[in-house]
Amino acid sequence: MGLNKSKGNCCIYSIYSKSNKKTYIGSTNDYNKRKRRHISDLKLNRHHSILLQRHFNKYGIDDISFELLEYVKEEKDLITIEQKYIDKYNPSFNILTVAGSPLGRICSDETKEKLRKINLGKKLSKDTKRKMSKSRMGKKRKPFTKETLKRMSESRSKRKIINTNTGAIYEGYNNVPIDMKTSTLRAQLIGQNSNKTIYKLV
Repeated sequence: MGLNKSKGNCCIYSIYSKSNKKTYIGSTNDYNKRKRRHISDLKLNRHHSILLQRHFNKYGIDDISFELLEYVKEEKDLITIEQKYIDKYNPSFNILTVAGSPLGRICSDETKEKLRKINLGKKLSKDTKRKMSKSRMGKKRKPFTKETLKRMSESRSKRKIINTNTGAIYEGYNNVPIDMKTSTLRAQLIGQNSNKTIYKLV
């Protein structure tokens, strides 16, 4: 890959392996700063490209090299030109093959705040909710600690309990007749019983 020069501070760059020639392609408006960030993230084992990170962990810093591919005059043209390089070279270390994707993008605090405000109060579509629900299916919730169970039990045991069969209302778990203090009732009070029972917290 040769350097295509043009006026401007923005550029397209690559990170490539000296041993197997695998490549990562990116774009930036501050090459030196971006290069330092890549190296820092790799050394801290937190680079957004897990493929490049794994390669770095195996071969080390001496195996990778940075190269300027093209200077870009206008910042607005960065993504378009980056995409051309991605399409042409099919870089192995890029997780996504669409230039400008948010994965791994380094945002300023101002940009993060703007994104937060944009998403604040945004309602999720039914399709999005369905996909989120599907992604959680089969995932087991971590068990509660003994301390958490104790706090939950103490909190809920202070609430009134009604027996829906008899209509009787009890002022907290301690006032429930001893013969009714079943494991099912205790489980319901700490939120671990999802089955329908005759007891209700009110």
